[in-house]
Amino acid sequence: MRGGVTLFRAGGGNAARAYLERDHARADDYYLAEGAGLADRTVFDGASDVVARDVLTGDEYEAWVDWDDPLTGENRGTPRTRKEVDPFTGETLETASSPRFAEMTINVDKTLSIAAAVNPDVSAALDAAMRDAADAMGAYMAFHSRTRIGPLGAQRLVPVEQLEQAAVVHQTSRAGDPHRHIHLQWNTRVYAEGKWRGLDTATTFRQQGALRGIGEAVIGSHPQLREALAQAGFTFDAKHGLVEELTPFAGGMSKRAVQITKNRELLERDWRKSHPGQVPGPELVRAWDRQAWSLDRPDKKPTELSTTERWMAELAESGYTAPVVPSSVTVTRIADLDRAEIARQTVALVSANRSAWSVADLQDKAAHLLAQTGLLAERAALGELLEDITARAANRCLSLADPADGVMPDSLRHLTSPDVLQLHDDLSRMLHVRGQTLGLDRVLDPLTVGGLPLGEQQQAAVEAMAGTHQLTVVEGAAGAGKTTALLAAKEQLESQSRHQLIVAPTLKAAQEAGRATGSQASSLHRLLRQHGYRWNAAGTWSRLHPGELNEHGRIYSGPSAEFTLSPSTQIVVDEAGMVDQEAGRALLQIADEAGASIVLIGDRAQLSAVGRAGFLDLAARHAHTVIDLDQVHRFVTPDGNPDLSYAALTLKMRTRQTPDQVFDELVKRDLIRTHTTTEEAEQSIAHAAAADLAANESTSLTVPTNRDATRVNAAVREELVTDGTVDDKETTLGADGLRIGRGDLLMTRKNDTTLGVANREKFAVVDVHSDGRLTVAGEDRRRITLEAEYVQAHTHLAYAVTDYGNQGATTGTSHTLVTDRMSAGGGYVGATRGRTRNTLHFIAVDLDDARTQFVELMHRDPETQSLDAARQKLRDQVTGLDLTTPAQRAAITRAAAEQLTPAERARQAAAASFPQPATPATERNAGPARDRWQPPAKKAEPERDR
Repeated sequence: MRGGVTLFRAGGGNAARAYLERDHARADDYYLAEGAGLADRTVFDGASDVVARDVLTGDEYEAWVDWDDPLTGENRGTPRTRKEVDPFTGETLETASSPRFAEMTINVDKTLSIAAAVNPDVSAALDAAMRDAADAMGAYMAFHSRTRIGPLGAQRLVPVEQLEQAAVVHQTSRAGDPHRHIHLQWNTRVYAEGKWRGLDTATTFRQQGALRGIGEAVIGSHPQLREALAQAGFTFDAKHGLVEELTPFAGGMSKRAVQITKNRELLERDWRKSHPGQVPGPELVRAWDRQAWSLDRPDKKPTELSTTERWMAELAESGYTAPVVPSSVTVTRIADLDRAEIARQTVALVSANRSAWSVADLQDKAAHLLAQTGLLAERAALGELLEDITARAANRCLSLADPADGVMPDSLRHLTSPDVLQLHDDLSRMLHVRGQTLGLDRVLDPLTVGGLPLGEQQQAAVEAMAGTHQLTVVEGAAGAGKTTALLAAKEQLESQSRHQLIVAPTLKAAQEAGRATGSQASSLHRLLRQHGYRWNAAGTWSRLHPGELNEHGRIYSGPSAEFTLSPSTQIVVDEAGMVDQEAGRALLQIADEAGASIVLIGDRAQLSAVGRAGFLDLAARHAHTVIDLDQVHRFVTPDGNPDLSYAALTLKMRTRQTPDQVFDELVKRDLIRTHTTTEEAEQSIAHAAAADLAANESTSLTVPTNRDATRVNAAVREELVTDGTVDDKETTLGADGLRIGRGDLLMTRKNDTTLGVANREKFAVVDVHSDGRLTVAGEDRRRITLEAEYVQAHTHLAYAVTDYGNQGATTGTSHTLVTDRMSAGGGYVGATRGRTRNTLHFIAVDLDDARTQFVELMHRDPETQSLDAARQKLRDQVTGLDLTTPAQRAAITRAAAEQLTPAERARQAAAASFPQPATPATERNAGPARDRWQPPAKKAEPERDR
């Protein structure tokens, strides 16, 4: 399963219904428009039991989204509203701002959707498996969801007593290809302690990994689905969740679907030009579907083929032949599993990319591991197994929480492991020794680079790097001139007969720094590999010593001369914020052995490591010399002068200060765009980018996910083809399924020393060869011919990329699509790429909604930092919460009473003798604390001391 929790806040029930009816192909629209129901509603109690099920019509679904009981009309709350003044009429308007529901999408690999499309038994079984997954995820939500009750500073996280879920099933993607998925929505009004209250969505977000893992495990282990696949002759790959026989055809079907969608959009666009203000009817839409499928097929005529028949025709033309003999099923039973070993692997997986984790994180990893075993199990038995393995994994962990704070909820990241603690201690010790080895700055006359004087902070950074420090940390805001300072430092080192070796977490970043400075450059992993380090299956570094055999059976003889270190070597780590802790420890080890000095250059406000981050954070704590470059030089006004006011705004984004005020300033500078739909936002970004590119203005487009990038890239390319910038006659296909022609911009996604390309390197397409090869030109003007196999597997269009793809880039303008899938670091990266203009795009009902999203963005930093940062994060989260159990609160009351004087006790007794009015809150009992999903057995779990 892909995707996480999102909050729907773009209007009320009518907008939610339109959103659902837009997220699939036209063929599905007919069911929604003409069928009897829109959504399946399930009502759970707090013990995760299903207490009611029904099917909601479109109108009933809208009422449910609007917080009304869809059957009785009872109102369950009023959404918060914001007031704003219409700039044209001066009228004060009110708009709703509360999220109406939290949503996750249950989806499967494309091959499973295709198998369901071609075989009715597989279709029925997949539907059953996905609905069981929806029930399991709903049960987990009902049992683990919380609402906050009490005054600020003493709030309790209270279990919910009723939670409602809506499920909307779609069989196609918006492109029209097979794509089974369920929109699973949890209403943000829940019942607890006598009234309807707001769902604590912070808890929901922290549980999204566990929800995703549960859904994946239920589908992958579903007996009916596995049997149906086997009877149809299909082989199910449990590790990857796909059908092996259909894997070669999935990509082609997706690529064809993209073209069909484009054809359909062109037909609709032409019709709307001739029929302004009219709405096409179902029969006309069906005709467009048929024509779109037949276009680009001169020997085919529009037919009355059903959607399934068209899919079958696509497969047949690709060479697909349906299996005729059932396949065998390799069965793994619960009794065959080593629960202790899976628990150990669970902890190893969860600790690979963070220093602290929650019980929900453990359940996420345990569920994924179970799904990959090929297990066959009914949902109830699977739930019991998952609970047991999660509990075993939790018992292998240590808690960072203060016992006095109470019982930690399963959603809070308070757990760690002995290995993580050991790594933290190793790093702290090694960095402390370097930091305490005091060196001296080299005092220099004012320096210039390229005829321009260095700023005061840049000068200080150069003097530190040219000095005798063993550990120097240089942090710098985006556009603060870190590379310029690095170049000046290199010249100073050479005058001392010292050698500068630049490494970076990615080869692309290292190459860019190397080209800018003329220094030797390499990826950090290549340097570590030269010194014997290997990344092993356990997720840690192991090390070869000279004379030992490597993984190829050859004798390892040590690093080559190019990578031999000495006391005269200065290892400069660029983009050091993206170095994970394991790699950081290995780097310190080889530098200590050689006596080499280390300079770390990066910015903790930008993107962090994909693995366990926090290395730069620890280094900054222990280094004697830490220099922060916050004099930003990148941004210019339209007339070419330094844009100091925008530079100041980016510094506030960097420190996450006053995001609401920053947003208002961005509005004043006309850098905020709001859109009603994702499609509208993507088209707007594409249109603006195409205009910049056609005017020879470089631009960068930053989006949250690869899927967003594919859609925006397709839209940009269509604009460029229309205006003649890109040739669409001779093309080939990239890994994203989009066409690539002469004039296109593409990105390579795999390091290849033979071709001379790096991951995330961008190239312009110069020529498309008939055999699928591409001749491309790099930013350094070198020309390379990429083989057809590499093009199809490891390239895609690069007009829009994720934040990791754009970090380090500088262009004329930039556009950033902001959604709740983007982190604060990603938003900061996107807003600082353009020299002259940086526009942020939101899917929002109004500016107030966009402001709320921006504030949330600036507080959405990934929780993958050092152990110290994890401890502080936990302290911040529990501050103001009363997490004590009723027994603990009673003990505290008794202890306080024992401290009272006899007179004080008498006064309290007298006050208690007066009758008190009964209230729903005092009459209800919240019951025992529950922090485990137990669908099969509804029994309270004893409290455990962490």
